[in-house]
Amino acid sequence: MSRRPTLLTVVLLVSLAIQPAHAQQGPTQAELDAAASNAADWLLPNHDYGGQRFVDATEITRDNASRLRPACVFETHELRPFYTSPLVYRGIMYLTSSQSTIALDAATCQVQWRHDWTPKARRNWPQSRGVALKEGMLIRGTTDGYLLALDALTGRLLWERAAADADRGETFTMAPLIFEDLVIIGPAGNEVPVRGWVGAFRGATGEAVWRFNTRPAAGERTAFAEPLSEQVLVPVFTKKPATARKPATGRRMRKSRTTRL
Repeated sequence: MSRRPTLLTVVLLVSLAIQPAHAQQGPTQAELDAAASNAADWLLPNHDYGGQRFVDATEITRDNASRLRPACVFETHELRPFYTSPLVYRGIMYLTSSQSTIALDAATCQVQWRHDWTPKARRNWPQSRGVALKEGMLIRGTTDGYLLALDALTGRLLWERAAADADRGETFTMAPLIFEDLVIIGPAGNEVPVRGWVGAFRGATGEAVWRFNTRPAAGERTAFAEPLSEQVLVPVFTKKPATARKPATGRRMRKSRTTRL
């Protein structure tokens, strides 16, 4: 019995107030830091750095939620699965599929631009969970282990960098996290298996800054005693809890806490 491919579709629901679409050279770090209190935009895949995925959408209530209807529909024309978490900034929605990055008018689904990546190495897992956005630049990972930076206004490729070892089975499925001038990401592929790592790259160039293995090699130390100061929580899904790392160096902090993702 043959299986018919299904066409994956992005459906946008009506909200009671939709901002007009205007491409902006943002968001700034200050806007990302304040994302938890922003009910108009969706700036990070989990909404904010705390990962709560909660918006105080006061105009949608128990009384009117049943009256929400599709405002527009966009068809990606992709037959491979993807699990993107769209970002929205000032009326423009950014989403990803396996090989494409797309900007839409969030009110009309009109395509602003589309960038299609042609893999240069072995393609692994097809999933893509989204992009990171800061100061007019989008950054995403690819199925063949590349990091791409795109102009948020035009979709023009700014830089590309081979960051994971696709031949060994490493692939990027997660949406990167941007903090200050660093892009933090790690590969999927533990089923292959791969050792696993989390790394930071310069947002301006893609240059590697630091990396630590989530499963250390024999004789390798991954814990560093450092005074507790500015930190970023890097969730690492191993048998141990998530750990807090210094953004600039990737060194482990003396104290850390876990968060729900």
